[in-house]
Amino acid sequence: MTYQSNIWKLYAIKAIRWFLLIMPVIVPFFKSCGLNMKEIMLLQSIMAVSIVVMEIPSGYLSDLFGRKWSIVLGVFFGFLGMLNMGFVNSFWGFAFTEICLGIGASFVSGADSALLYDSLLNDKKEDQFIKFQGRLSSLGSISEAIAAIIGGLLAAWWIRSPVFLHSVILLIGLALALSLKEPQRVKMKANETTKNFKKVLRFVQHHTKVKWWLWYTAIIGTATLTTAWIIQPYLLDIGIDLKYFGFWWTALNLTVALGAFLSDKIHKNINIKLLVPVMLVLIMLSMVIAGWVMAVYGMVFFFLINFIRGVKEPILTDYINRYTASEIRATVLSIKSFLIRGMFALFGPFVGWMLDIYNFKWAMITACSILLMMGLLATLMLYSSKALEE
Repeated sequence: MTYQSNIWKLYAIKAIRWFLLIMPVIVPFFKSCGLNMKEIMLLQSIMAVSIVVMEIPSGYLSDLFGRKWSIVLGVFFGFLGMLNMGFVNSFWGFAFTEICLGIGASFVSGADSALLYDSLLNDKKEDQFIKFQGRLSSLGSISEAIAAIIGGLLAAWWIRSPVFLHSVILLIGLALALSLKEPQRVKMKANETTKNFKKVLRFVQHHTKVKWWLWYTAIIGTATLTTAWIIQPYLLDIGIDLKYFGFWWTALNLTVALGAFLSDKIHKNINIKLLVPVMLVLIMLSMVIAGWVMAVYGMVFFFLINFIRGVKEPILTDYINRYTASEIRATVLSIKSFLIRGMFALFGPFVGWMLDIYNFKWAMITACSILLMMGLLATLMLYSSKALEE
């Protein structure tokens, strides 16, 4: 049996989930409902916490009962959260939305990459994972880029219309998820949950290469996730009119797509020993410089960050997959997302508070100083554990 059809269906589901019509105006949308930046970042923290709580259990259930059904549940909760978002006005109403979206994200997170890798493994094409994962990431960003233009125009007419339209589109994603085929693989026994969890935790704790790849990925992921949430207030502060937000968001997401699309070529042409520290330093420097200049040309540095964001995801996921058995793959990849969201849950409100009380310059200097020190430690441990050996 071939699992080739899973690939285009995963592409389509990714594109549908990331057709985020509301994203280019999400901050103005929340502000129109009376929320301030601290509350907006707190909502993202609530979403991050819901992901953190569900991330590892959802990955484990995916390994146990199937990645297909994990993706089905993820798309369903995404639909439920988006639909609710269209009707509520209060902080706690939006908190319910973020919880649903967080649960949905946790069920898809890890399961889609694991399903892709195991589909390729069954078809003896696992050595092409970076290429296919790059395309998967690229399509998500292209979809978000197209949605940004449409969403910005729709929001100018009625700011809630992007939410309702995306809710309808997610139903198509649900139908596609139901048609996925589960690849053949070794599965853990459902009646040995404690033993299974101990096995995964021992693997992550004692496999030094995987452990430090996870931590490095978490630090880079926290930095790029934080950046994604400060771009819109940055645009507001430098005087960009709301009607142009969709176009900026489109350009930024196309940059992510370009990075993801080129990730395979970049990996083949730049030694991973050089690529790892360069990505870390460039992200941190770009955040600081953008905050320092506070001008339209400062957006160049956000474009650079988004390009690296596209490059890093397929490559870092591939290195984790290389050392991870199929039976625990989704759980381990969920731990990766767990670490990213957990760090952001702590870091996001802190950055939001810094932006409300101080300014971009000092918020970025403080945030990047913390992340850079952590990232350099993780990079040094990757070198010492020989995790950067091809």
